[in-house]
Amino acid sequence: MKRKHTYPDAETRLRKALERLGDDNPKCAHCPENDPRALQRHHVAGKAYGKATIAECSNCHAKLSDAQVDHPARIDDKPPTTFERIGHHLLGLADLLRLVAAKLDEIGRSLIRYAADLAARCAPADGLAPC
Repeated sequence: MKRKHTYPDAETRLRKALERLGDDNPKCAHCPENDPRALQRHHVAGKAYGKATIAECSNCHAKLSDAQVDHPARIDDKPPTTFERIGHHLLGLADLLRLVAAKLDEIGRSLIRYAADLAARCAPADGLAPC
């Protein structure tokens, strides 16, 4: 098996990752990951349908790429029409928003659990103001 070319030092690898991402301060669009070595460019509509990309960590990128597998197949062997490109772009945006919605759901539920725990700990036993 032929080994992929690698860069010998960490600084060069970091610089190459930043160049690949096209951003000096990249961050995953869906999670706190900001290590350029763990980030990838995700084609929102899929490579065949558009050039728009966003930075995603390896995990979020895998989820989005997996969702694209369920998108409709190419209509034919001809280049995609404008409507087909737009349709795939909208499906890609919907995939992005599903990840955002899942994160908002997780944060909301966590906040409610925290509020319930806080209320249980701070309930006044003697009728005085809670903590």
